[in-house]
Amino acid sequence: MIETYTKNGKTIKYQIIIKNNKHMYFHFKPELLVITKNKKVPNERVINIIDNDFDKIYQKINRKQKLNDNEFLYFGKVLDLIVFESKKLSYEIDDKTIKISKPFNKKLDDVIKYIYKIELTQKIKELEPKIEVQIHKLNLELVPFKVKDVKSYYGKCFMGKKEIMYSLKLAKLDPIFLEYVIYHEYAHFIEGNHSKKFYQVLKKLMPNYQEVQKKLRKIKI
Repeated sequence: MIETYTKNGKTIKYQIIIKNNKHMYFHFKPELLVITKNKKVPNERVINIIDNDFDKIYQKINRKQKLNDNEFLYFGKVLDLIVFESKKLSYEIDDKTIKISKPFNKKLDDVIKYIYKIELTQKIKELEPKIEVQIHKLNLELVPFKVKDVKSYYGKCFMGKKEIMYSLKLAKLDPIFLEYVIYHEYAHFIEGNHSKKFYQVLKKLMPNYQEVQKKLRKIKI
């Protein structure tokens, strides 16, 4: 069972696993501290350690994920990246690997952005039938969208143009965050500001938005 410990407005999620250890061990995972200990060690001791080293632990489990040169972040999964030099650009993705064939004169970073743009566009289109059902409840219609390599936001609503812009960053995250951002931007077509009314609209579109929003705010990417 995952527990939480909050201090100074910050929260650490932790899980205690009972094993026949002589010592207590701490494992730092993304957004989660896993502690293995002997059943004789009281839980109060674990809490005391978390409290005393709170800031260090918080930084370790919330630090930005660093990928190796041979890894590719794809909708929340870390894939093995294999690159070939060729005359034409192509790529294949499976559950564990992405294989990229890139032209000699193309930079890998540019090719990866191109792939993210294609994949994110496709994912948004896959979600649109579900999105359309929800927004119709509020008399909204689907609008055109674009994807852009932008770091300052995940999504932006252009009310005058009736268009939405999505960041390529979303191609790296679990699709639930993309779904949240889509609903967030459509809610702005009803309420432009982040007012109480706006969040009431967003809740109608995505009842569990608060849970997803909290997780997204903790992601550093």
